[in-house]
Amino acid sequence: MIDTCVPFNAINSMYYQHAIDAITVMGPGYKGPNLHDIRGYYLAKTFDEVKIYVESYREIWKKTGCILMADGWTDQKRRTLINFLVYYPKRTVFF
Repeated sequence: MIDTCVPFNAINSMYYQHAIDAITVMGPGYKGPNLHDIRGYYLAKTFDEVKIYVESYREIWKKTGCILMADGWTDQKRRTLINFLVYYPKRTVFF
């Protein structure tokens, strides 16, 4: 985490322990996916999963309506980050 600057609060993720458990089950010598796989195949796969997830909400939004929101901030290196959100009566979805 320190070597690659992963934020320490990543440990608070609900997926953290599941990831540790999955890795330990593989046993010694397991080779994790390389950078090309992570930023290529796995990123595309995750994007598709999120797209399906969001599409399931679009039908609800047609019935209930929704509010599009944006929130932005600038980090210490003066880079801008903009969060896009959709609010509807059941919950808020972050993009």
